[in-house]
Amino acid sequence: MGPKKKAKAPKKTKEELEEERRLQEEQEARLRAEEEKRIEEARLKRETEAARRREENAKNRAAELAHLALEHEEAKHDLEAKAVRLAELLRAQKEAKDWDNYLACQPRPDAQVEGDMNSFLNSWQLDTATLELELPAVTAACESATEVMEDLTFVAANACATNNDPLRAQCARFISRLQELVIKKVDLTTAHILQYADEYADLSPTTSNSTNSSRGEVKLASASPNTGWVQLGLWVNLLAKGSSRNKRVEFSELGVNVDLPKAVITQSLALRVTRWPFDAFSSLSERGSDVALGGVFTLELLAVPSPPKRARGWIMREVPDAREQLKRLHYPLDGMVISAAVPIKVSITLPKDVLYAPTSFIRAGSAELPRIGWWDVTRLRWEEEGVTDVLFQEETNSVSFSTLRLTHLALLVRRDRNYHKRSWRLCMDTSSRRVAEDLSGDNELGDMRARLTLSTAMFPRIQFEITPQGARLVEPALPQLKALREEAKPPGELLTRLARAGIDLCPPLEMKYEVDEEKQTTRSDFVPKLKILEDRVIDEIASVVAGFEITDGNGNAHINGTAATRWPGAVGNSKQIVFSVKEMSWPYMTDDNEGNQQQAGEDEVINIATSAASVLVLAEVDEEASGGCVKFRLDRKGDSDTETTMKPREGDTEAVDGEEEDIYDTHVHLRRALDEISSPDARDRMDNSHVLFELTLQKMLRLLRLLSYSQPSALHEEEAATSAAELTTEPDIKAKEPHDVVSDHATQEGGEASAVSIESS
Repeated sequence: MGPKKKAKAPKKTKEELEEERRLQEEQEARLRAEEEKRIEEARLKRETEAARRREENAKNRAAELAHLALEHEEAKHDLEAKAVRLAELLRAQKEAKDWDNYLACQPRPDAQVEGDMNSFLNSWQLDTATLELELPAVTAACESATEVMEDLTFVAANACATNNDPLRAQCARFISRLQELVIKKVDLTTAHILQYADEYADLSPTTSNSTNSSRGEVKLASASPNTGWVQLGLWVNLLAKGSSRNKRVEFSELGVNVDLPKAVITQSLALRVTRWPFDAFSSLSERGSDVALGGVFTLELLAVPSPPKRARGWIMREVPDAREQLKRLHYPLDGMVISAAVPIKVSITLPKDVLYAPTSFIRAGSAELPRIGWWDVTRLRWEEEGVTDVLFQEETNSVSFSTLRLTHLALLVRRDRNYHKRSWRLCMDTSSRRVAEDLSGDNELGDMRARLTLSTAMFPRIQFEITPQGARLVEPALPQLKALREEAKPPGELLTRLARAGIDLCPPLEMKYEVDEEKQTTRSDFVPKLKILEDRVIDEIASVVAGFEITDGNGNAHINGTAATRWPGAVGNSKQIVFSVKEMSWPYMTDDNEGNQQQAGEDEVINIATSAASVLVLAEVDEEASGGCVKFRLDRKGDSDTETTMKPREGDTEAVDGEEEDIYDTHVHLRRALDEISSPDARDRMDNSHVLFELTLQKMLRLLRLLSYSQPSALHEEEAATSAAELTTEPDIKAKEPHDVVSDHATQEGGEASAVSIESS
């Protein structure tokens, strides 16, 4: 028999089911009430905590603003006294310079005085309208005008460094006007020579440097006597004649050779070659990616006026219309088949002070291929179409090419190839050598000197020496840059001459951050800082550099942390700047260790002298803060262990080692922030810093814009993690800082030891 079936449970009555449902609903209601009570208590607790924090933050913020205002008032008197001393020294310098110019009977006008420049322009305009000079006299006159343009360029650079926008615009207006006048003078002289070309052909070889009357040719050439900046060459073919081969026109005085095809020399025309030291075109381009290196070279074919008629002792010449005195011919010439046109071969010798050839001072793989471009007047940009066979010969410092475009030509280089600084360091010179000149100042440190060392994509090491008298180039020690290494010059003049030589380190103020990803590929990944913030930080750096070494803050992340890992939001924020400071605590040098200093390298001496630890500084814009709306904060967590430093901290108040950072511990002036960690010797040196030295340094830093154009390149997270793991597995290997070891730059493609992705602003 099978198992007995279990008896069915008795069916619950309706009353029992109702009771169970009631009990279940009561339990659920009780649980909901308890949960709501818990949530409400948590909300009230959060609101209470938030209110407490808001109240605490408000109190801290009020205390911070009061502290900043008090600090600003305390420092105002010292700043005003320093400004008075600086004004007195500048006035004395200006009076001494004016007196020296007066004694020297200086014919050039003062480029800063608008009245002097207007008088010079009026005299030049009158001279251009009334006189028809010979070639040597014209090049000499144009040279004097280009010297004035150079003075205006230096004044404009100084105006940019001192934020004098009206003076800068005034200089640009005068430069543009002078460029028009010198070109007009050359055109009038050329038209005059072409009008009387038959008389030049009748001259004997002793009176004309290049006539060939038997062939009906005239060749004239002249370079400016003093500098050779202005060059003008003219070849006139008076008689149309058949030829079976090309014609080489050599202007040995100018270092220019032009090979004309036979289709050109069979016609009566003229070839004009001009070279100007200025580039009046690159600034007109909207993109502005290319600039002319070594000036602009113009190659033109000109129409020759009808020959004069001679009858009974009279010479009758056709007088052209004033608007058609100089008729330019297009190449290929009329009647020539465009597809069959032969390119014109040209060879040009570059100026001696222009640096183009790849040398050992340039990073491997960073040298560019030579490019020759022609100026497109319709598109307002440099074009390279129609220019082929470009070849640079380093032995002769010349470039040769073939072109179908006879117009304004130039050797092109990228304007921004040296804008981004991979690293930079500013520190006082610890050597015992002193500047020979004894500058009358307000203390005995009138001979104080600083070294500014930076690295770019092309040059692993560029160094300047900064003194109260000016700045001079120390490295690279190239023959093309010899004049810049001999004596100190004003920062604007030094950097302008360096840019003309081929090393442009000064980004223009008009450059903006490109949001488009395609445009970002042509520029470095950086966000320019606000001008008010950048200028204020530069002023503060100049006031403390006598006692502290200043770097970009992008050193070895595994040792002291970097700006990108400590304050990652500051990298892509235009309202924040991060840099690093380290006290210079070297002993005063004596004759005993002078020999050891000469044997050791400069970087080793500096590293020995700076025994203190690096500290990161955050400067940020605060519209409510007194004294310029900028405040400074030191990294109080810089002495943390390596593991803590390697971890990026996203927020300003993130805890480190169980402690929160005090974001209200700020100062109006960097000097006051550093007083807490400064030694008495460092404070004494900062107190006795020379005001003219600080002014020179401020101008230098404003033109270089190191704070905006030295942000670290973005790296992938995998690379950063890999480098961190390698450091963890090899703790005994000492990491090298890119600021201290020059050889690291040559082997470091990314330019930085460690970095994180740049955040957008």
